Amino acid sequence: MDRRRFLGVAGGTLAALWLPTVRKSPLAPEQLHRRAQQAAASARTRGPAATLREASDLLTLAETATFLAPLTASRRSLHRTASLAALTAAQAAQRAQRPAAGDYVKRADAHAHQAGDGPLQAQALMLRRDQDGEAGHMLGVGSDRSIRLLTEALDRAGAGRSSASLRAAIFYRLAWERAALGDQRGARLELQGADISAELAIEAPDFLEDEDLRGGGGVARRGSVLRHAGCHDEAETAISEALSTGAGSAGVAHHHLGCLRAAQGDVDGAAAALEEGFLTARAGGNIQAARYIRATAQTLPVSTVTQGLRELMA
Repeated sequence: MDRRRFLGVAGGTLAALWLPTVRKSPLAPEQLHRRAQQAAASARTRGPAATLREASDLLTLAETATFLAPLTASRRSLHRTASLAALTAAQAAQRAQRPAAGDYVKRADAHAHQAGDGPLQAQALMLRRDQDGEAGHMLGVGSDRSIRLLTEALDRAGAGRSSASLRAAIFYRLAWERAALGDQRGARLELQGADISAELAIEAPDFLEDEDLRGGGGVARRGSVLRHAGCHDEAETAISEALSTGAGSAGVAHHHLGCLRAAQGDVDGAAAALEEGFLTARAGGNIQAARYIRATAQTLPVSTVTQGLRELMA
Protein backbone atom coordinates (compact mmCIF):
# COMPACT_ATOMS: atom_id res chain seq x y z
CA MET A 1 0.00 0.00 0.00
CA ASP A 2 1.53 3.34 -1.02
CA ARG A 3 1.89 6.26 1.41
CA ARG A 4 -1.03 8.31 0.05
CA ARG A 5 -3.47 5.36 0.11
CA PHE A 6 -2.34 4.42 3.62
CA LEU A 7 -2.86 7.97 4.85
CA GLY A 8 -6.28 8.05 3.22
CA VAL A 9 -7.35 4.90 5.07
CA ALA A 10 -5.78 6.10 8.32
CA GLY A 11 -7.36 9.51 7.86
CA GLY A 12 -10.76 7.96 7.30
CA THR A 13 -10.44 5.87 10.45
CA LEU A 14 -9.27 8.83 12.51
CA ALA A 15 -11.96 11.08 11.09
CA ALA A 16 -14.64 8.51 11.86
CA LEU A 17 -13.51 8.49 15.48
CA TRP A 18 -12.80 12.21 15.74
CA LEU A 19 -15.55 13.92 13.82
CA PRO A 20 -18.51 12.76 15.91
CA THR A 21 -17.07 14.98 18.63
CA VAL A 22 -17.38 17.99 16.32
CA ARG A 23 -21.09 18.23 17.11
CA LYS A 24 -20.21 18.72 20.78
CA SER A 25 -16.80 20.39 20.44
CA PRO A 26 -16.46 23.05 17.74
CA LEU A 27 -12.76 23.42 18.65
CA ALA A 28 -11.78 20.13 16.97
CA PRO A 29 -11.56 21.59 13.42
CA GLU A 30 -9.83 24.65 14.86
CA GLN A 31 -7.16 22.45 16.43
CA LEU A 32 -6.46 20.84 13.07
CA HIS A 33 -6.29 24.28 11.47
CA ARG A 34 -3.79 25.46 14.08
CA ARG A 35 -1.61 22.48 13.20
CA ALA A 36 -1.75 23.54 9.56
CA GLN A 37 -0.81 27.10 10.54
CA GLN A 38 2.12 25.82 12.59
CA ALA A 39 3.32 23.71 9.66
CA ALA A 40 3.17 26.75 7.38
CA ALA A 41 5.04 28.95 9.87
CA SER A 42 7.76 26.38 10.58
CA ALA A 43 8.52 25.95 6.87
CA ARG A 44 10.78 29.01 7.09
CA THR A 45 13.25 27.20 9.36
CA ARG A 46 12.75 23.57 8.29
CA GLY A 47 13.89 21.69 5.23
CA PRO A 48 11.26 21.44 2.46
CA ALA A 49 11.21 17.63 2.55
CA ALA A 50 10.10 17.56 6.21
CA THR A 51 7.58 20.34 5.59
CA LEU A 52 6.16 18.49 2.60
CA ARG A 53 5.65 15.29 4.58
CA GLU A 54 3.82 17.04 7.42
CA ALA A 55 1.70 19.24 5.16
CA SER A 56 0.76 16.28 2.96
CA ASP A 57 -0.36 14.29 6.01
CA LEU A 58 -2.44 17.22 7.28
CA LEU A 59 -3.99 17.65 3.84
CA THR A 60 -5.05 14.01 3.76
CA LEU A 61 -6.65 14.31 7.19
CA ALA A 62 -8.48 17.52 6.32
CA GLU A 63 -9.72 16.23 2.95
CA THR A 64 -11.04 13.06 4.53
CA ALA A 65 -12.70 15.06 7.28
CA THR A 66 -14.55 17.31 4.81
CA PHE A 67 -16.53 14.29 3.54
CA LEU A 68 -17.59 13.27 7.03
CA ALA A 69 -18.21 16.65 8.65
CA PRO A 70 -21.88 16.87 9.76
CA LEU A 71 -22.35 20.63 9.36
CA THR A 72 -21.80 22.99 6.43
CA ALA A 73 -19.85 25.40 8.66
CA SER A 74 -17.54 22.58 9.74
CA ARG A 75 -16.94 21.56 6.13
CA ARG A 76 -16.10 25.14 5.16
CA SER A 77 -13.62 25.37 8.02
CA LEU A 78 -12.02 22.07 7.01
CA HIS A 79 -11.75 23.23 3.39
CA ARG A 80 -9.78 26.24 4.70
CA THR A 81 -7.47 23.89 6.57
CA ALA A 82 -7.07 21.64 3.53
CA SER A 83 -6.27 24.65 1.34
CA LEU A 84 -3.60 25.94 3.72
CA ALA A 85 -2.05 22.48 4.05
CA ALA A 86 -2.04 22.09 0.25
CA LEU A 87 -0.43 25.51 -0.20
CA THR A 88 2.27 24.62 2.32
CA ALA A 89 2.87 21.31 0.54
CA ALA A 90 2.97 23.05 -2.86
CA GLN A 91 5.59 25.58 -1.82
CA ALA A 92 7.70 22.89 -0.14
CA ALA A 93 7.41 20.71 -3.26
CA GLN A 94 8.54 23.63 -5.41
CA ARG A 95 11.59 24.20 -3.22
CA ALA A 96 12.37 20.48 -3.15
CA GLN A 97 11.75 20.30 -6.94
CA ARG A 98 9.11 17.58 -6.61
CA PRO A 99 6.75 17.03 -9.59
CA ALA A 100 3.68 16.99 -7.33
CA ALA A 101 3.86 20.77 -6.77
CA GLY A 102 1.35 21.54 -9.52
CA ASP A 103 -1.17 19.05 -8.16
CA TYR A 104 -0.94 20.58 -4.69
CA VAL A 105 -1.58 24.05 -6.15
CA LYS A 106 -4.74 22.77 -7.89
CA ARG A 107 -6.00 21.12 -4.71
CA ALA A 108 -5.28 24.28 -2.70
CA ASP A 109 -7.26 26.36 -5.18
CA ALA A 110 -10.21 23.95 -5.18
CA HIS A 111 -10.43 23.92 -1.39
CA ALA A 112 -10.05 27.71 -1.20
CA HIS A 113 -13.05 28.10 -3.51
CA GLN A 114 -15.06 25.60 -1.44
CA ALA A 115 -14.21 27.65 1.65
CA GLY A 116 -14.99 30.93 -0.09
CA ASP A 117 -11.63 32.30 1.14
CA GLY A 118 -10.20 35.03 -1.11
CA PRO A 119 -6.70 35.26 0.45
CA LEU A 120 -6.22 31.50 0.10
CA GLN A 121 -7.36 31.73 -3.54
CA ALA A 122 -4.83 34.54 -4.01
CA GLN A 123 -2.02 32.38 -2.66
CA ALA A 124 -2.94 29.55 -5.04
CA LEU A 125 -2.71 32.01 -7.96
CA MET A 126 0.61 33.31 -6.63
CA LEU A 127 2.09 29.82 -6.40
CA ARG A 128 0.74 28.98 -9.85
CA ARG A 129 2.69 31.98 -11.17
CA ASP A 130 5.80 30.70 -9.36
CA GLN A 131 5.31 27.22 -10.83
CA ASP A 132 4.41 28.19 -14.40
CA GLY A 133 7.07 30.88 -14.71
CA GLU A 134 9.97 28.98 -13.16
CA ALA A 135 11.93 28.49 -16.39
CA GLY A 136 11.69 32.20 -17.19
CA HIS A 137 12.55 33.24 -13.64
CA MET A 138 15.73 31.18 -13.80
CA LEU A 139 16.79 33.18 -16.85
CA GLY A 140 15.56 36.51 -15.45
CA VAL A 141 12.72 36.75 -17.96
CA GLY A 142 9.30 38.17 -17.00
CA SER A 143 5.98 37.39 -18.66
CA ASP A 144 2.61 39.03 -19.24
CA ARG A 145 0.88 35.82 -18.13
CA SER A 146 2.56 36.06 -14.74
CA ILE A 147 1.41 39.66 -14.43
CA ARG A 148 -2.18 38.61 -15.20
CA LEU A 149 -2.09 35.85 -12.58
CA LEU A 150 -0.63 38.19 -9.97
CA THR A 151 -3.11 40.96 -10.77
CA GLU A 152 -5.96 38.50 -10.23
CA ALA A 153 -4.29 37.35 -7.00
CA LEU A 154 -4.12 40.94 -5.79
CA ASP A 155 -7.85 41.32 -6.43
CA ARG A 156 -8.65 38.11 -4.53
CA ALA A 157 -6.41 39.07 -1.59
CA GLY A 158 -8.72 41.88 -0.51
CA ALA A 159 -7.93 45.23 1.08
CA GLY A 160 -7.95 44.46 4.81
CA ARG A 161 -4.93 44.73 7.10
CA SER A 162 -5.09 40.97 7.75
CA SER A 163 -4.03 40.38 4.13
CA ALA A 164 -1.45 43.21 3.96
CA SER A 165 1.58 40.90 4.09
CA LEU A 166 0.02 38.78 1.32
CA ARG A 167 -0.47 41.89 -0.82
CA ALA A 168 3.17 42.85 -0.18
CA ALA A 169 4.34 39.45 -1.46
CA ILE A 170 2.20 39.83 -4.58
CA PHE A 171 3.44 43.38 -5.18
CA TYR A 172 7.08 42.23 -4.90
CA ARG A 173 6.43 39.55 -7.51
CA LEU A 174 4.69 42.07 -9.78
CA ALA A 175 7.64 44.46 -9.39
CA TRP A 176 10.05 41.67 -10.36
CA GLU A 177 8.02 40.78 -13.46
CA ARG A 178 7.85 44.41 -14.61
CA ALA A 179 11.57 44.98 -13.98
CA ALA A 180 12.42 41.79 -15.91
CA LEU A 181 10.24 43.07 -18.78
CA GLY A 182 12.16 46.36 -18.79
CA ASP A 183 9.39 48.47 -17.23
CA GLN A 184 11.43 50.32 -14.60
CA ARG A 185 8.70 52.86 -13.79
CA GLY A 186 6.10 50.10 -13.37
CA ALA A 187 8.50 48.15 -11.16
CA ARG A 188 9.01 51.14 -8.85
CA LEU A 189 5.26 51.67 -8.58
CA GLU A 190 4.77 48.05 -7.58
CA LEU A 191 7.58 48.40 -5.02
CA GLN A 192 5.74 51.35 -3.49
CA GLY A 193 2.67 49.17 -3.14
CA ALA A 194 4.79 46.46 -1.51
CA ASP A 195 6.36 48.91 0.95
CA ILE A 196 3.00 50.37 1.98
CA SER A 197 1.48 46.91 2.41
CA ALA A 198 4.47 45.71 4.45
CA GLU A 199 4.09 48.70 6.77
CA LEU A 200 0.41 47.87 7.33
CA ALA A 201 0.99 44.16 7.88
CA ILE A 202 -0.25 42.44 11.00
CA GLU A 203 0.01 38.78 11.91
CA ALA A 204 -1.61 36.58 9.26
CA PRO A 205 -1.06 32.91 10.16
CA ASP A 206 -2.97 31.67 7.10
CA PHE A 207 -0.38 33.27 4.79
CA LEU A 208 2.63 31.08 3.96
CA GLU A 209 5.20 33.88 3.81
CA ASP A 210 3.81 36.03 6.62
CA GLU A 211 6.69 35.62 9.08
CA ASP A 212 9.26 36.08 6.31
CA LEU A 213 7.65 39.32 5.06
CA ARG A 214 7.10 40.77 8.52
CA GLY A 215 10.59 39.61 9.56
CA GLY A 216 12.38 41.65 6.90
CA GLY A 217 12.30 39.22 3.98
CA GLY A 218 11.05 41.98 1.70
CA VAL A 219 14.48 43.63 1.51
CA ALA A 220 15.98 40.70 -0.39
CA ARG A 221 13.09 40.82 -2.86
CA ARG A 222 13.48 44.58 -3.21
CA GLY A 223 17.16 44.07 -4.00
CA SER A 224 16.38 41.57 -6.73
CA VAL A 225 13.83 43.91 -8.32
CA LEU A 226 16.21 46.89 -8.24
CA ARG A 227 19.01 44.82 -9.74
CA HIS A 228 16.77 43.80 -12.64
CA ALA A 229 15.77 47.44 -13.04
CA GLY A 230 19.44 48.44 -13.37
CA CYS A 231 19.50 50.39 -10.08
CA HIS A 232 22.68 48.76 -8.80
CA ASP A 233 23.51 51.09 -5.90
CA GLU A 234 20.02 50.78 -4.42
CA ALA A 235 20.06 47.05 -5.04
CA GLU A 236 23.33 46.66 -3.17
CA THR A 237 21.95 48.57 -0.18
CA ALA A 238 18.89 46.32 -0.01
CA ILE A 239 20.79 43.06 -0.51
CA SER A 240 23.42 44.03 2.08
CA GLU A 241 20.64 44.70 4.58
CA ALA A 242 19.09 41.29 3.84
CA LEU A 243 22.45 39.57 4.38
CA SER A 244 23.13 41.42 7.63
CA THR A 245 19.74 40.50 9.10
CA GLY A 246 19.57 36.96 7.73
CA ALA A 247 16.21 37.72 6.12
CA GLY A 248 14.81 35.59 3.31
CA SER A 249 15.11 31.93 2.35
CA ALA A 250 18.38 30.03 2.62
CA GLY A 251 20.91 31.18 0.01
CA VAL A 252 18.54 33.55 -1.81
CA ALA A 253 20.14 36.85 -0.73
CA HIS A 254 23.60 35.55 -1.67
CA HIS A 255 22.20 34.59 -5.06
CA HIS A 256 20.90 38.13 -5.55
CA LEU A 257 24.34 39.47 -4.56
CA GLY A 258 26.05 37.13 -7.01
CA CYS A 259 23.76 38.30 -9.83
CA LEU A 260 24.50 41.93 -8.91
CA ARG A 261 28.26 41.38 -8.88
CA ALA A 262 28.04 39.68 -12.28
CA ALA A 263 26.09 42.65 -13.66
CA GLN A 264 28.80 44.95 -12.30
CA GLY A 265 31.51 42.91 -14.05
CA ASP A 266 33.00 41.57 -10.80
CA VAL A 267 33.34 37.90 -11.74
CA ASP A 268 35.32 36.83 -8.67
CA GLY A 269 32.87 38.62 -6.36
CA ALA A 270 29.96 36.96 -8.15
CA ALA A 271 31.56 33.52 -7.82
CA ALA A 272 32.20 34.02 -4.08
CA ALA A 273 28.60 35.10 -3.42
CA LEU A 274 27.16 32.27 -5.51
CA GLU A 275 29.32 29.70 -3.74
CA GLU A 276 28.12 30.91 -0.34
CA GLY A 277 24.52 30.92 -1.55
CA PHE A 278 24.79 27.44 -3.05
CA LEU A 279 26.26 25.92 0.09
CA THR A 280 23.63 27.63 2.27
CA ALA A 281 20.76 26.54 0.01
CA ARG A 282 22.03 22.97 -0.18
CA ALA A 283 22.47 22.75 3.60
CA GLY A 284 18.90 24.03 4.02
CA GLY A 285 17.49 21.54 1.53
CA ASN A 286 16.33 24.33 -0.82
CA ILE A 287 16.97 22.48 -4.08
CA GLN A 288 15.10 25.12 -6.08
CA ALA A 289 17.40 27.91 -4.88
CA ALA A 290 20.47 25.72 -5.50
CA ARG A 291 19.25 25.08 -9.04
CA TYR A 292 18.80 28.80 -9.70
CA ILE A 293 22.28 29.52 -8.36
CA ARG A 294 23.79 26.76 -10.49
CA ALA A 295 22.13 28.23 -13.59
CA THR A 296 23.55 31.68 -12.79
CA ALA A 297 27.04 30.22 -12.28
CA GLN A 298 26.91 28.77 -15.79
CA THR A 299 26.60 32.29 -17.22
CA LEU A 300 29.88 33.52 -15.70
CA PRO A 301 32.97 33.78 -17.95
CA VAL A 302 35.31 30.79 -17.79
CA SER A 303 38.20 31.26 -15.36
CA THR A 304 40.02 29.26 -12.72
CA VAL A 305 37.64 30.59 -10.08
CA THR A 306 34.43 29.94 -12.00
CA GLN A 307 35.61 26.50 -13.12
CA GLY A 308 36.15 25.58 -9.49
CA LEU A 309 32.67 26.88 -8.69
CA ARG A 310 31.09 24.76 -11.41
CA GLU A 311 32.92 21.68 -10.16
CA LEU A 312 31.63 22.35 -6.64
CA MET A 313 28.05 22.56 -7.93
CA ALA A 314 28.28 19.52 -10.21
